[in-house]
Amino acid sequence: MAQVRMIPNAGHIKFADTQVAITTAPDMICQVTACSVDPTLAYSTTPATGCSGETQALKVPVPWVLNMTFLQDWNATTADGLAGGLANYAKINAGQVKYFEYTPTASATLKVAGQVEVAPVGFAGEMGVVSIAGPVAWQVQGQPTFTVPTTLEMQEAGAELDTDAEAVA
Repeated sequence: MAQVRMIPNAGHIKFADTQVAITTAPDMICQVTACSVDPTLAYSTTPATGCSGETQALKVPVPWVLNMTFLQDWNATTADGLAGGLANYAKINAGQVKYFEYTPTASATLKVAGQVEVAPVGFAGEMGVVSIAGPVAWQVQGQPTFTVPTTLEMQEAGAELDTDAEAVA
């Protein structure tokens, strides 16, 4: 398979009270310096016995976390008029479950969506430098929904696909 890289840039991160409201929610991406949705892996261990060695198994379902780092924007106003930007959004909605949608690139066919429990962020920081919020880890509630490009969409975008099969004599 040819090397394909994803470089997060020009994407979107939105939060809303309902799944339907995501489409009109303000985009917070301009404050975000890093964003990912990561699994939290945990294993159960069965100890060795006289008949078998120790074994480990992944605990499922696997919990997920929305990890973000962003510029503190307490003096900003979002497109929908919320004073305090993403930092204030986190403070106001601390402990509440909100819908999110993260598109890491300009491609709308590559995204992850779900619900997260919002947690507040710190206020201010080191003197003389830009104050950063995070990294924060907002727990995804249930399993997130991943949307990835189909083969046809990848071909239309010019991505190389490994479609050659070697014949075995």
